[in-house]
Amino acid sequence: MTLPRDLLTALERGLHAPGSDPGSAGPQDWLGRARRHDWKGQLAGQLALLAPAATSAPRSLDTTLTSGLAAARARRLALRSSDDVSTLHAIVRGGTLLEQRAALARLTVLARSSVAPPIDLQELQFDPELERDVLLWLAEGTGAAAREARATLAQVQALLERVEREVRQVVDGLAAVDPIGSLEPQEQAQVLLHLRSASSFLVGYSIDGLLDALERDDVRETSRRLVAWRAAADPRLLPTLANVLLDNPDSAVRAEAARALARIDDPRVAPTLQLAYQTASAREERIALIEAFGLQGEPRDSEFLRESLEAYQRESALRPTDVGPPPSSRPRDHGQLGLVGALDALFDVELVEAAVRLATHPQAEVQRAAIRAIGRVGEDSALAWLDRIHADVPAGLHGELAAAESSILGRAELRGEKPEFLLDERRRAARERALVRKFSRGLDVPPTKRHRVLAWVLMVRATVARWLGAREAASELCDRAHQADPGWYLPPWFQGRLWWRVGDLPRAIAGYRRALALAPRRLLRHTRWITPILQCFVLRAETLMAQGHGVRAQRLLDELWPHDLSRAASPVRLALRRCRQNLALPAARARGLVAPAWRGDPGPGRDTLERIDGGNENH
Repeated sequence: MTLPRDLLTALERGLHAPGSDPGSAGPQDWLGRARRHDWKGQLAGQLALLAPAATSAPRSLDTTLTSGLAAARARRLALRSSDDVSTLHAIVRGGTLLEQRAALARLTVLARSSVAPPIDLQELQFDPELERDVLLWLAEGTGAAAREARATLAQVQALLERVEREVRQVVDGLAAVDPIGSLEPQEQAQVLLHLRSASSFLVGYSIDGLLDALERDDVRETSRRLVAWRAAADPRLLPTLANVLLDNPDSAVRAEAARALARIDDPRVAPTLQLAYQTASAREERIALIEAFGLQGEPRDSEFLRESLEAYQRESALRPTDVGPPPSSRPRDHGQLGLVGALDALFDVELVEAAVRLATHPQAEVQRAAIRAIGRVGEDSALAWLDRIHADVPAGLHGELAAAESSILGRAELRGEKPEFLLDERRRAARERALVRKFSRGLDVPPTKRHRVLAWVLMVRATVARWLGAREAASELCDRAHQADPGWYLPPWFQGRLWWRVGDLPRAIAGYRRALALAPRRLLRHTRWITPILQCFVLRAETLMAQGHGVRAQRLLDELWPHDLSRAASPVRLALRRCRQNLALPAARARGLVAPAWRGDPGPGRDTLERIDGGNENH
């Protein structure tokens, strides 16, 4: 049963009587008023779940914040029992991360009972952190997408079982290499994305690794593990994250713990964040907690965030000679990294103008964070501005632009509005034609038919040579085919795949780089083509970081900025995001390098694993 509009309005306002002082009552009083407003008894179950968190919250906490967080959680609980499919679809497009997860969970239940109608997936842009929820939803449907989702879930389950067997060998003393650290980056990302489906034994192993880093006072390793936990959103991690947030002496570690904790939809999260906010003093930590409150559904301290954005802009002011070169030619200073963090914490519609101004920042990472912020809080007026800059931003940000537009549209649908701007199909078609002209690549001297046939014959010979195991001969034939028809993308792409399969990453990247330069639109619009290309770049960057070449790794990742990677598989995109986040860690900036997470670490002890049930408890 859906939430009545009048009760929803009361929840959004904190259920305070007109003219009353919101700060005069504690959380338990708020729950009492909520029950009185629930005259039809439709929220009895949801309010009962909120009672433990409100009871444990001290009365000294900000009661308006407590009310807002409890109301946001009540809305998410109402989504999990709603039968309004159109509202759920709009939430999937324009809601916060936790609201999207709740809506997808309900759509999964409705799809299982054949109640939910099919939806056009081409219009949706999902955050990589939602991959597990999206796959569970798609697997309940029919068609090619459902079959692919079921196959992916089966593959992930097999991966989790294999990793658990290897973890048990490490714990029993039969192996010494960390099984998670030995995985490729996209497999590590898959394990984290689907950690809620893993056994408690595997979760305990991950927790024990973090505790070991804390005992060694390794700030860099602790921060890396907390960054990796963001995608997990597993309630079994909550006690550990809460202890780190409230007890760790390092503000950077506490900030990462807050970001990971905020992605868990649990009634114990809100009071923990409030207690941490009372004692937070460092600017970066306060910004991380503001982001956490926004993810939980209650934006706070907009004025402090505005002042922080202005301060970071002053710190990151560029000299006139620094505006032209690409991002890799300039070090990412503290101000630019602070801008990204502050924009990620932007959940208040009053600050959307600041995000609009920063969307033209010279740094592509700041541009990306600004566009994502506009998508989270922007109104209909931001659509025209997004359309106007579409042809001016790098191609790597076009996916973010589409996701921002979809999010704004979803919120407009929730309000029952249809922006007239979106009905102008002629303008949309003109924009597509401009993109085609921008990405088309003409050759000064086009090859003749004879050259094309020669290139085709050479590629057939290269394919046969690869089947016979003669990789060097196949690579040489690809070079000759590329010389015969320099505008054909297939020879360099085939060459990149040839060396990628045997682990020769430098030669594979050289081939993929040439293929992307020749036919970016063709390669970027197919998941099965762009995924191995991105996979190769991420693995090479991890290798460079392990060798201490952080600057080279950063430059390699900067090559991906001009490309729209939204069609790549979610685990690979998450691995790319983690790699960039690891390069941005304070310890990595101080040393100039970052070592890959967990790779080569010894296995953890038994202390944490013995406290956690080893059964297959799926959350």
